[in-house]
Amino acid sequence: MVSISVFGQIAGFLAFLSYIPYIHAIFAGKTKPHRATYAIWSMVNIVILFSYFASGARATIWIPLAFAIGQMFIFLLSIKYGFGGAGKLDILCLVGAFVGILSWIITKNPVAALYLSIVVKFLGLIPTIKKSYYHPKTENTLSWAIITLGSFLNLFALTSFNPVISVYPIYLFVSEIVVIMLLFFPTLRLKQVKQQLREQRLSSPSFSIPSYITSPKSVVEDLGHFYETKRKGKIRKILWRFKR
Repeated sequence: MVSISVFGQIAGFLAFLSYIPYIHAIFAGKTKPHRATYAIWSMVNIVILFSYFASGARATIWIPLAFAIGQMFIFLLSIKYGFGGAGKLDILCLVGAFVGILSWIITKNPVAALYLSIVVKFLGLIPTIKKSYYHPKTENTLSWAIITLGSFLNLFALTSFNPVISVYPIYLFVSEIVVIMLLFFPTLRLKQVKQQLREQRLSSPSFSIPSYITSPKSVVEDLGHFYETKRKGKIRKILWRFKR
């Protein structure tokens, strides 16, 4: 019978492995990690690693270890090759993360530190969720698929469903599923985006929807740019970008 700890070790191996295509894509100019996300994760991963270990986790410790090392390296790369970091949402998440870490320092309780760190880690994920929604081509789908598989296997390494032990692996799997759905299925958003364009056409008679909206991922990418431009109060006809 396969030992439970083997699942945790395989999950850790996949977590380390997932950074290889991600880093390669960064240097190739295809992936642009979000600076705010990896800044927050770099700060909080060390806290999670030690507090999770102090809470009694052993078989599932490998993924936190991989994250502590890999995401710190990604953050260093994001300084030069990254995306965002100075927007209102980014700053809000960074402030929230700082408050969470400060609260951990004050409590000096490993269990409280673990829960607070998960909240902070989620705050760090929000900018990447937004980026994956509007700019799916700036994330590496293969890397996210590998780490999602690793987090799924990590669930089988749980030796207890005590919330202190189980909540972090469960959070990781659920959060990664959210991102991977945005990356794998931009088609699900295409219908919604086209409907929003139709509404825009009704409010502006001169606005027209091009007939060549057919490639879901590139369409969502370009429309993401369009809506971000629109929200800034600079409505411009930039749909010519679809014609490339």
